[in-house]
Amino acid sequence: MKLIVGIGGTRNYTVPDPPGLFDGHVWPMYQKYRQEMEANGVEVVYLDGMKSREELFREVLEDIQNSLLNRSQESAPSPARPARTQGPGRGCGHRTARPAASQQDSM
Repeated sequence: MKLIVGIGGTRNYTVPDPPGLFDGHVWPMYQKYRQEMEANGVEVVYLDGMKSREELFREVLEDIQNSLLNRSQESAPSPARPARTQGPGRGCGHRTARPAASQQDSM
């Protein structure tokens, strides 16, 4: 799993941040959650906030497509073990319920 984080860029707010907000809350929470993500094996991808939205979109889209392609290649059957054909009751997750044998049938 990946977490994409945008860093940098320009901020344009009409109301300024209260004094100490970034140092007292934003940065410590960023560090906390970053450590949690790394501890859970999440690959963090940083985006350059100075790039255009279109360029960032293309980078993220390409990364998602590559991840999906890699995932599908990992789950593809190996040549040594061909995939089973699926049909009714074969590998498609469906099971047919058998009627329970009555006590009279078993005697």
